[in-house]
Amino acid sequence: NFLKENNVYNNTRFIIVSDHGRGGVMQDAPENIKISGDNTLEAYTALLMVKDFDQAGPFAVDNTFMTNADVPLLATDGVIDRPVNPATGKVLKSKKKDGVTITTSDLWQPINHGKFIFRIDENEWLNVHDDIYKVENWKKKK
Repeated sequence: NFLKENNVYNNTRFIIVSDHGRGGVMQDAPENIKISGDNTLEAYTALLMVKDFDQAGPFAVDNTFMTNADVPLLATDGVIDRPVNPATGKVLKSKKKDGVTITTSDLWQPINHGKFIFRIDENEWLNVHDDIYKVENWKKKK
């Protein structure tokens, strides 16, 4: 309401994103898809909410295949022509044609890894594409 009262709500893009989902929240829910081992879909379903410029109305759910890596493109869309990664100088673009690869490793602390590389076992990778709510779209990465 404060932003609306000060006439900045409509000319602002809001992006809210979590860094990951949370396993175990709905562990026994019948609609929760088991992905691998004890991991279920909710562990890999991050929150991503976007309110675009001049967008109004109630919240709507959009299950377009997205990842946290899409946030820079969402943030710069229509604002910066050909946005680039400031660290690499490469043009930002979505590369999800063949899905995305994610890790099932829960060793996220840097102390568990090398100075410049994460040590993740070969059996701790999954590939997912298109609709994440279809178990057949989840595969062990080979």
